[in-house]
Amino acid sequence: MIPKTFLTALTATCLAVSSNASPCKVSSRTTTVASTETASTTEIASTATQTTEASSIESATTVTDTSFISDATTTIEFSTTEGSLTIDLTSTATESDAVTTIATTTDSTTTETTTAEPTTTAEDTTTAEPTTTAETSTTVEAPAGPTHIVNAGFEASSQSISPWSLVDTSAQYSVSVDTTESHEGQNSAHMSYRSGSTNFLRQPLQNIEAGVSYTMSAWILSSSTCPVAYLRCTFNDDSVVKSEMYIVPDGTEDSWQQMTATCAYSQAQVDAGNLFFYVGFYCYGSLSEPRIDTVGFREQ
Repeated sequence: MIPKTFLTALTATCLAVSSNASPCKVSSRTTTVASTETASTTEIASTATQTTEASSIESATTVTDTSFISDATTTIEFSTTEGSLTIDLTSTATESDAVTTIATTTDSTTTETTTAEPTTTAEDTTTAEPTTTAETSTTVEAPAGPTHIVNAGFEASSQSISPWSLVDTSAQYSVSVDTTESHEGQNSAHMSYRSGSTNFLRQPLQNIEAGVSYTMSAWILSSSTCPVAYLRCTFNDDSVVKSEMYIVPDGTEDSWQQMTATCAYSQAQVDAGNLFFYVGFYCYGSLSEPRIDTVGFREQ
């Protein structure tokens, strides 16, 4: 049989587990000792108020921090039977979930009032670019008139003056294309006289009308031995309609000069046909070499 003093000591030892133990009472019944420990709850409240020139801010923050809640229950069950002692010690601890900060901010208001009455005056001034009116000048060339002569500048060939030809084709006269001396363009007609006399270049006239006045012209480069130049128009080969003599001024023989004259055919002369235009020189001496360029026969 177990002594009562032993049971008493054992019961006291078990009850010491709890910090807030209550007195134990031994009986034949089951004794339950409960110890409950509850952590205190701390509430922290803070209120902050901040004011600036442009706004008023009120902030209230409530923080509830429940750090730990614990319920501990210790149950000692014992019974006395004859010859044995049965102790059933059950300790139950319950730890609650920590509830951490719950923060609430209320009435956080920022008020900023700006009163502005902007006045905008926009002047939309559109300045038109100066308008330039360009007068388009279109030069309309008169329809080309009938062609009366061709190869007037002797540019058609460097080997021939055709359709020009010498009137007197005897051996003392010759004509060629000069490619080194000209009034206009590249070429001119180069005549050679080996004795003193008069000779001409001539070309058939085309599209001549009766009663119409035509201007004959030519640029000449004479020489000191060819003081006289001629412009002439004919019909029936050599019948003269008009012959104009040009005296070359002294001292100008080595420069290009223009001579002009007028020619008008009658209907009978036109009908007779074989109309020609002549350009020539009177030269003296054993050798003379005048030149002719830029010849014209045009309706006035």
